[in-house]
Amino acid sequence: MKKITTQKLFYFLFVLCVSLFNLSTSAQTSITESYNKYTEPFEEVAYTHLNKSTYIKGETIGFTSYVLNKKSKKPSEITTNLYCVITNEDNEVVKKKLLHVIRGTTSNIFKIDSSFTSGTYKFKTYTNWMLNFSQQNYHVQTIKILDPEKQKTIQKEIAAKNIDAQFLPEGGHILDDVINTIGVIVKDEKGYGVANLKGNLIDENNSIITTFNLNKMGIGRFSLLAKSNKNYKIEIPFNNEIKTFYFKDKIERKGVNLKLTEINNEIIISLITNTKTLKQLQNKTYTLVSQNGEKIKTIPLIFKDSKVISSRIKTNNLPTGINIFTLLNENNQPVSERIFFNYFGLNIKENATTIASKKGDSITLKLNYKNLIPASFNNVSVSILPSNTKSYSKNTNLISQSLIKPYIKGVIENGSYYFNNINKKKKFDLDNLLITQGWSSYNWNEIFKYEKDSYSYNFEQGISLKANTTDKEGSLYLLHGLRNKSGEYVTLEEGENSFKSLNFFPVEEETLNISKVNSSGKLKEPSLYVQFFPTKIAALNKNEVILNKKQESYSLEDITNNKITYSSISNVQTLAPIVIKANLEKIRMEKIRNTAMGARVVFLDNTLYDNITLATFLSTRGVRATDNQANATLDVSFVAASFNANPPLFYLNDMPIYDSAYFYQYTMEIVDYVIINRDGIGEGIRGSGGAIKIYTDPFKDKGRTNTKSIKKLNFPLTFSNSKKFYVPTYSDYSNSFFKQFGVIDWLPTNSIDENGDVSLTFKNKHNNSIKLFIEGITSEGEFIFEEKTITLD
Repeated sequence: MKKITTQKLFYFLFVLCVSLFNLSTSAQTSITESYNKYTEPFEEVAYTHLNKSTYIKGETIGFTSYVLNKKSKKPSEITTNLYCVITNEDNEVVKKKLLHVIRGTTSNIFKIDSSFTSGTYKFKTYTNWMLNFSQQNYHVQTIKILDPEKQKTIQKEIAAKNIDAQFLPEGGHILDDVINTIGVIVKDEKGYGVANLKGNLIDENNSIITTFNLNKMGIGRFSLLAKSNKNYKIEIPFNNEIKTFYFKDKIERKGVNLKLTEINNEIIISLITNTKTLKQLQNKTYTLVSQNGEKIKTIPLIFKDSKVISSRIKTNNLPTGINIFTLLNENNQPVSERIFFNYFGLNIKENATTIASKKGDSITLKLNYKNLIPASFNNVSVSILPSNTKSYSKNTNLISQSLIKPYIKGVIENGSYYFNNINKKKKFDLDNLLITQGWSSYNWNEIFKYEKDSYSYNFEQGISLKANTTDKEGSLYLLHGLRNKSGEYVTLEEGENSFKSLNFFPVEEETLNISKVNSSGKLKEPSLYVQFFPTKIAALNKNEVILNKKQESYSLEDITNNKITYSSISNVQTLAPIVIKANLEKIRMEKIRNTAMGARVVFLDNTLYDNITLATFLSTRGVRATDNQANATLDVSFVAASFNANPPLFYLNDMPIYDSAYFYQYTMEIVDYVIINRDGIGEGIRGSGGAIKIYTDPFKDKGRTNTKSIKKLNFPLTFSNSKKFYVPTYSDYSNSFFKQFGVIDWLPTNSIDENGDVSLTFKNKHNNSIKLFIEGITSEGEFIFEEKTITLD
């Protein structure tokens, strides 16, 4: 993000206001302090890249979610908990997951099973903390599900019969006797822009004052020297008739407006009023505020005898992205506002060079992104579809969601358009979009009334617990380890009747075992009342402003020849998952052995060890081990190293256990494997007596664990395991069904190396033309975005 230097800021203030204002210190302090307090809390923006937007029932939704620091636009290093929820048209939750975010990214799948039927669904991504803020930092997108059992054919999109036109003046007002810029947006019944229409501005004498053209999103603008004593209308030819619209906003006789124009890497910002207003403005102090959700600049103004105040500002002196200019009156009430997007400094990597290689039906694409800043971390997600696909149609991408959506109240249609092969026209079109948005999502009344630390929703990092007890102070508890968290000891502090533990990341059916450690080191079941936080996925009870999925148009031939039924899917377009034949358990065991540095690894894969102790187990493995009843300890030494004065080191789930009393009469019921390191290689000087590492697996406990030594607790909410996306198998890769709805592959996690290279490997069956939908981010805040069609020989 570009910063405004003191020298450049002074230049801006001087040129704009040198003869027109007196400094009002108290007013500026009040505005700045209120704003800084309002924007001080840490905020993030969520976005989810889906592999498609239209799915056939029986397919799988593959997705990668990104969570960015809202201010730095870099992947968040803080958030760990992300909620992903799919709701139906009645806003009922159909599917939901809690995902573990690491360095701002996570990926997973949803199976489109019997919970779904034909219809439109919303895919929502958010954190609990995001629910505290007015801005739409969360992400909502619509998807379409086609159920062949219920929907025999794909209906053609019915052309719009009616249109609605909105006219939104730049700055928020149509002011009498000045030249106003007025944004136009024409939409159909579903809220989508009607493309490429032309309109005429007509006065009360039916004379055409000016004409305007709308772009493919139905957006344009025109200028009007407004007269409050005249009536104006807009006529737009549509479907062989003339649609007539009148201004809903009346022409105001008095007021002040903000006007902004970008020319040659500069913006001209102007404050405009008329003669009737100027007399009332004299000696009143107004404030021009420039802010971007992070930084604020305030400029006091006193109007004297000029109706127009203008200044040029170079775009490299403004922050990259959204800039919100607001004019506040002498009572700090907003009277005019203008939103501007500054492309200067925007770092998007696209147009990657491509090298393709083929081995059988396996394709490897090597993409190179030049001049990529070396980053400690990056991720790129890639959807690979047939080049003529009609199943990928979205209104947001990672860039529009993080740089625009949180700052506006309205919707963005086809947000990717403004950031793909950027040129002057696209910059102009985005400026028109922002004019038609009206006021920004930053409400100054809310800013001035904001109270710090008044949050209803907590910031979440994993699952935390609070354990209440009647035990005396100094009591010691063991929280047994989980797959993603080592075990830990907790001591009850003086004067406390409870203790807390944070950052649990339980996976699905994983449970937590807690033991109390008595004075002799033995474990017993504790008397605890345990509360977990959070206990459920928080509901996103927000009035989401979103466009529903737009139905694509299909030709009559497509509908006639490709009726979607279960029989046609099973007989012609069968979706067959790939079967993994590899022995995953064998691979896991081999991986553990390879990391044991030559030590002996013993896996306990049956129930023969349920009723034996660790001492007995070690004795059968050539280790001198005895449960010492007199001292309630486990005495251990290696036979070959019995002369060594140092006893072996003990570890439980990689946590060092310094008191062998912990393992006195320790049962083997939930032990997964044991590593016996006689020589202590890799353990340093203290490992000269060898080492014994014990690893447990709570999933092996099927009611067999000694309930007298642990308290077993179920997490009310767990994280979803990361699941692999399997590509459907189609018996025909040449028909229109596959070309329109088929999937070639979804690659959710890919890394760009220090040379800017990323390699993508996938299967390709007889498709000479494919399309890549690429999105990603680096730890330095560089965006990777590209929609790339590749022809394969």
